[in-house]
Amino acid sequence: MDIHDLQWHVKQWCYVGQSEKRKADDNHEEDPISKKFEHDNMDDYGDDIEEHFRQMANEAIDKSEDIWNEKVEEFQQNGIPFKKARANAYAYVFDIDKGEFVKTYTTLLKRLIPITESEIHKKIIAEIIDLGGYAIK
Repeated sequence: MDIHDLQWHVKQWCYVGQSEKRKADDNHEEDPISKKFEHDNMDDYGDDIEEHFRQMANEAIDKSEDIWNEKVEEFQQNGIPFKKARANAYAYVFDIDKGEFVKTYTTLLKRLIPITESEIHKKIIAEIIDLGGYAIK
């Protein structure tokens, strides 16, 4: 995954996998806010990395599931059609979900940065390079 992909996830907040989450009824069309995207420059590990971002996004979405359901019900009780109620609920929980994703990602970075700056990590990377292992970018 290149830095552009990472920036896209953090700055644009990806709702990857959202269409699978919060799907209340198979008879309704997929909400327009659910977006899919493709990366044409992924390396061999791109799919695994992408899956980790999906997992973090899904965990963030799960944390606001009750709020989302309450909002859908509330909007419907106010006479808003189901599809529009779902879209409104997505908009309502968007910042909540984004905040949870950023919190999870921040925790991950706080754990990874010290590791990458450690002497043991530097030694392991040097050994990998010496053994003709993976090219370290």
